[in-house]
Amino acid sequence: MLCDFETQCDWMFESPARKYPRDPRHNFKVIVGSRDSKPTHYAYFNFTKTREEPAMIISPYYQHLSVQCELRFLFRLFGDPDATLMVTSQHRALSETVNYVDAYDYEDETEWTRPTLHSTFSVQSNYIDPWKEVDVHIGHVTHPTRIRIECHSKGSTECYIDNIQMIKCDAAVPTGARCTFEDDKAGKTGCLGWRLETYYVHNSRRADEEHLFVRVNSSGAAKQSSLKHVPPRDHTFEHSNSSGHFLYFTSEDGQERNSFTDTKSTYLISPYFPPTGNAFPDPSSFPSNSCRIRFYYCSYGNTISTLQLTVHPINGQPAKIIWTPPSLSSADHSYYCEWMKVSIDLPEQKSEYYLKLGVSRIFDSSISFAIDDFSMSPDCFTEEGVWSTQHIPYVYNITSCVQRGAHQPTLENCESFYNQSATKVLKDNISNGFQKWIAPKTAEYRIEAYGASGGHLEQQSINNYGGQVITVVNLTISTELNILVGQMGESPCSHFSSPDGLKSHQYEVLKYLCKKGESIWNDDTAMANAIMFPGSGGGGATIVKYQNKVLLVAGGGGGIFPEQIIQLEKPGVSPKGGYAMETDSRLNRLLGSKRGILWMSGDGAQLVPDARKERCEQCILMAGQLSNVSSAGGTCPSVSVWKILGGFGGGGASCGPGGGGGAGYYGGEGGQKYHGAGGKSFAQYKGAIIRPGINSGNGYVLIHPCRLHCSPNATCRFRLNDIEKVDSYCACPDGQMVGELQECIFGIYFRRRLKKAKMEKTELNREIGMCTLTPSTPISISANPIYEPFGPCAELQPIPRANVTLMRPLGQGAFGEVYEGTLNCGNQLIQVAVKTLPKSASKQAVNDFEMEALIMRHC
Repeated sequence: MLCDFETQCDWMFESPARKYPRDPRHNFKVIVGSRDSKPTHYAYFNFTKTREEPAMIISPYYQHLSVQCELRFLFRLFGDPDATLMVTSQHRALSETVNYVDAYDYEDETEWTRPTLHSTFSVQSNYIDPWKEVDVHIGHVTHPTRIRIECHSKGSTECYIDNIQMIKCDAAVPTGARCTFEDDKAGKTGCLGWRLETYYVHNSRRADEEHLFVRVNSSGAAKQSSLKHVPPRDHTFEHSNSSGHFLYFTSEDGQERNSFTDTKSTYLISPYFPPTGNAFPDPSSFPSNSCRIRFYYCSYGNTISTLQLTVHPINGQPAKIIWTPPSLSSADHSYYCEWMKVSIDLPEQKSEYYLKLGVSRIFDSSISFAIDDFSMSPDCFTEEGVWSTQHIPYVYNITSCVQRGAHQPTLENCESFYNQSATKVLKDNISNGFQKWIAPKTAEYRIEAYGASGGHLEQQSINNYGGQVITVVNLTISTELNILVGQMGESPCSHFSSPDGLKSHQYEVLKYLCKKGESIWNDDTAMANAIMFPGSGGGGATIVKYQNKVLLVAGGGGGIFPEQIIQLEKPGVSPKGGYAMETDSRLNRLLGSKRGILWMSGDGAQLVPDARKERCEQCILMAGQLSNVSSAGGTCPSVSVWKILGGFGGGGASCGPGGGGGAGYYGGEGGQKYHGAGGKSFAQYKGAIIRPGINSGNGYVLIHPCRLHCSPNATCRFRLNDIEKVDSYCACPDGQMVGELQECIFGIYFRRRLKKAKMEKTELNREIGMCTLTPSTPISISANPIYEPFGPCAELQPIPRANVTLMRPLGQGAFGEVYEGTLNCGNQLIQVAVKTLPKSASKQAVNDFEMEALIMRHC
């Protein structure tokens, strides 16, 4: 809800009249009234016959809205039959720059008289007509635009407006493209996909224990610096509350820095974004590059800021600084940290890229600044159909599609649940309760599976949670995983809400078990009559299959029997689901053990062959199923007094005094005046992590693709040494770890002789004069055979090469390059021209060169 007028609202009351544009006596105002017999606030305006200008409620400027965007609000309009209510929009002039503070004032008068009309509503017939809710299509917006609700009348008219909403207006963008720093699950950044890295400046060593950027609210920031350095509140919530967070840096944290070695730099690093594109190929409509980065920034202090935003392509192109804070004079500085809007053009990126916001601390500086409400315009991701299908999310969350108990999820359930998430449902994707998941790329995947818990009872202290299994698996693109998500077993208390069909003694039992008022039962009488009380259903197992083989099973928890009326403890039975599958003699004893009374509860389903011989007639009905035909939880015979069903995924039912068994690779046995046993977990990978009693509620599966951008000769891998942390790295074939895009180096060989031979060959291909007189490589050329004294040249007087110095080339002569040089004749330097002959010269050229030398001798 944008504006219900119960609290402060960003929409403004305005008029085009110059003499009272915002005068509350001549515009809408908020008043108290009633709607549906309840008190409420709403916007109200009463026209007079002398009023000609419309009264308007105007939104702030929206920079981007999706194609499906709609405006929804409630209204009443009574009075003059010609009165109308209009919804219009207007945009800023295209030449106007909006790099900083947004203003409500609009100075271009032509835009006031040329709004875009979206819808018109007429006067209602009488005063008893109710409020009318309307939806108005606004559509795609790519340039700063504001929306106006206008009330027009030339006579006495009353206009009421309430509950203004913007529906389906957020265009889809990848993870990390929007951040308000309010996500508590995203760690120190408050932004999903973003991370903080800190380095010492002098040696580039990581120092992640103390970042210069901190995520705080206003009260937290005030503990680090004076109030002038702190924004009064975050920008996201503004006046609504003071608990909102922002990213904050201050040099007034009180920490001592004794030397240059204490200086650090901190970087806020984004996830990888897809290449940008040009949304508007027609340059006459909009700027050619409409991809913009926006955020709010406030600063206090006169020191030069080290803050800068850079873009880093991953195709090897150098990083580029795209924003630094503006330089403000002393007169421009505010008396406190005031939010300013920053809007930056992002240069076209032809490859994937990431953003980095960096800051360093300067000695003896006094400056603070804050960052809030980061966003990237949807035009940065114009090919939505491409990036949304090619984009690999950080995690796929496979769930029971909100189904609980014994109800199997359907295609319709999952389509509704997974809507607007990273998981897309394909037709015929649900078979026998198994959901099919298709690997989006060839990579290593970390899979976390959680079994469902058994049904719960009020004030229980026993852990009957489902197990956790974490494993890694390498999958090729389009590989299919079949996933069955176990569901929580039923609780007797779920029947209390629908007492129809319950007998009086059953109703009294539920009042006692569920703590729903006074009951005829107490702990002593209940223990003496334990056979009258039911347990809860067992939890279903969560199973992941790969190529028709079981990759892992997370066992479900057993059903609970009321612990206050248990007469005899059974130390060997635990309702905690998810203990590792055993392969020793103890398991064989369990498989072949005899049971006592079998009508009380059902066993949890299992995947290993069942070796139990003695089965009662109704045991198969009460037990859960895990077969090619069904994955249902156990049910109860029609003659049973209690019918507490097992959870979908093979949980055992409770049809009498005992909890149902939890499903698993080996299912837990149903309880007899005791809890049902939890199901066992299994993992094909020996290094998998298996933990019992972790998950409360329905099961689920988390699939994490390995997302690091490793070099072609390295592989993205997961570590499993920290259960709570999803940690990945780039691994070389020999086991060494490297950073993203770093090459794996197995050895370095310096082939110096080959390098020298190549350099000599290059030099010998150059013209001989330059080569022999000014060599640029350490090669040895004792003499050039062309200049050896033989034949007619034997009588020529040789000139030592050390006496000739080449100055600069003059041009191309008849034989080769001609250089200007000097000849050292004792104490005198004579300016000469030096002719050279290439080594590749023909025999005729050599003869001509010698003849010219002989002729010059006689000159």
